[in-house]
Amino acid sequence: INKAYYTDKDYTGNVISKKSSFVIVDVAVKNNSEPRTIEMENFHIKNGTKDFTSTRNTYDKEFVDLGKTYSIVKELKRDEETSFIIVYKVDKDLAKNKFVMYYQEKDGYLRKIKICDTV
Repeated sequence: INKAYYTDKDYTGNVISKKSSFVIVDVAVKNNSEPRTIEMENFHIKNGTKDFTSTRNTYDKEFVDLGKTYSIVKELKRDEETSFIIVYKVDKDLAKNKFVMYYQEKDGYLRKIKICDTV
């Protein structure tokens, strides 16, 4: 994780939603093995017992200043590296320092990545 953001506003300062906030995670991924597909649905965040997957709406226009989004999949060749943002629409009343990111590996392993220090 390069950086994470917590906001309810777009890049121009306009409120996107009065009932929700957004956690935007800037991620860098490097593929050290055979070509593989990075699936956005394998990334999710939790806050306590609440689990969030990335939004179907990528909000690429609202958060254009933070980076590029991918809607579903990204193909990575061997030794290729890429950076992108993942946008999560979350409940506004959750503690913003309690979010943890998870990535579901191909072999079923669930990788935990703490993000509360950067949000």
